[in-house]
Amino acid sequence: MTSSSKKTRIHFTKKGQDMWYFAWILGVLLACAFGIINALWLEHTEMMDNDKQD
Repeated sequence: MTSSSKKTRIHFTKKGQDMWYFAWILGVLLACAFGIINALWLEHTEMMDNDKQD
């Protein structure tokens, strides 16, 4: 291997792979939490609209 190819070579370590999975899981959990919060908010606003009509 030449010295220039050693400099541009990317090394993946076990820690780097674990961090990629951690970021992916964190993103999925954040998306699920966002969906749940939106569903709760929608249910609450519909309930408030029904109370105003009565």
